Order: sequence, then C-alpha cells, then structure tokens
Amino acid sequence: MSITVIDSLFESFNIKIDQMEEEEYLLSNTNAYVLNENKEIVQFRVTNETVSKEVLQHILKLHSLVVLNLSSNNIEEIPSSIHKLKELKELNLSDNSLKTIPQNLVKLINLTKLNISNNKLTEISKGILGSVNLTELSLSNNLILEIPLNIVKLKNIQVLDLSKNNLLSLPKKFSMLQTLKVLNLDNTGLDIFPPCLSLCIKLEELSLSDNDIREIPKFISGFRSLRVLFIVNNSISQICEEVFTLRNLQKLLLSNNKIKEIPTEISKLKQLEVFDLESI
Repeated sequence: MSITVIDSLFESFNIKIDQMEEEEYLLSNTNAYVLNENKEIVQFRVTNETVSKEVLQHILKLHSLVVLNLSSNNIEEIPSSIHKLKELKELNLSDNSLKTIPQNLVKLINLTKLNISNNKLTEISKGILGSVNLTELSLSNNLILEIPLNIVKLKNIQVLDLSKNNLLSLPKKFSMLQTLKVLNLDNTGLDIFPPCLSLCIKLEELSLSDNDIREIPKFISGFRSLRVLFIVNNSISQICEEVFTLRNLQKLLLSNNKIKEIPTEISKLKQLEVFDLESI
C-alpha cells in the first residue's frame, strides 16, 4: 500500500464519513475500518501489505482507535508514537519482522490483548511486561530464549502463548501467574512438566506438545478446572492416576508418546469427549 493510497484514504474520510450507512467500510478483502456513533475510527485493519514508517505514522494519528490490526505487513519497527493511542484495547502485530517493542507501550493502560507472534523478538521487553492490564498475550514463534523473572507483572494475564520459542525451562516465579486460564508451551524444548505450574490451578487449557516431557506430575490433580490437556509428541510412558481425577477434562491428547496401554481408570473421566492415544 503506497503513501499516496493511504493519503487518499485519509482524505476520503472527510468526504465519505457523513454518507456512510454501513458500520464497516471495506478497502479490500484484508483492509477495513469501523466507525463508532461519533464517526470516529475505532477499528483499523491493514494486512498483507508492505507498510512503511510514513504510513505507520499516519495510522498512529487515529487516537480513537480501540482495535488495531497490522499483521503481515513486513513491519520492522513500531514508532514510539504508538503510546498516543490511549484508547487502544487490542493490538495485533503478528507476522512481521519486529526485533523490539517500544518501551512506552506500557502507557497503553487500556491494552488487554497483544499478539506479537511470528516475529523476531529475542526477549520479552519492559514494554510488554509493563502492560499490566494484559489479559491475552501471544509471543509464539519468536527467538525468545528465557522468561524474565518480572513476568509476574502480568498479574491479569489469562491467555498466554509462548509456543515455538526455545525456552528449555520456566522460572519459579512463573507460578505467581495464578490468573492463567490458557497456556501454550508447545515446542519450547521442555524436558520436564514445569514444576512452577503447580500453583496455576485456574488453568482450563494446557498444551505441552512437541517437547521431551517424560512424565505427568502428581500435582496435576490440583488443576480442577482443566478442560483441555495436550501433551502430544513427547516421551511419556504412562498416564499417572491423578489425571483421572480431573472431572472437568473434555479433551486429552497424548498421541505419539511411549504409552503402551490405556488404564481402566479412563472411565472416571465422565466429561471426556476427545481422547487420542494414537501411538498404541
């Protein structure tokens, strides 16, 4: 998308907004904006383009934005002026070429959903960890090697995706993320079921597939709300009896492990809808 196209788009707002009747005005199959009752742009989506710094600066002048999707635009840097989007609640920066995130992202106090998956981040920066009102965070498929201790600042986090990063382990303080409901640690190089998860008892969905975990710990019995457990493609040789105390479990995927038999206790899982043990 060229600067000229963006300029003409923004100029067209003044002409066309008063004439618009539909909630959403489509620019293409992937690009759109949405207006509120005051005819302010509150949602803006530009995807599958090559967005320049100049274009980004235009977009970041839309100070009423609540939802911004800039995925798949080959963006290498986010301007620091992003902190001016005071109303922003959802930000999607996935599938770009970002290596860093501006520290002043912390000034977006209304931000609750942040997707930075499929980029080139090597660390979880202060700009992310300082966004204390985040409830959903995706950092999947980056180059992150460790989780910093101040991950505990994300005191409201409910959905966290760290998959496809070579983490190898989690810090003990990870256990303080006790608001977590959905956690994805697929393909992170883990060789044990992280002990720090023992206190994350509000978990409803947990995925640990594509690692080298050898056993399911007994503390899993504390996950009373767990509905989904995926530990596909690991090195587990048996299902511990504590798994069968998870009365709310609906999906249990353990295919491609070293499990040779199905325990008869499986019948105790009355809510179970999907069970996969394909390696038998």
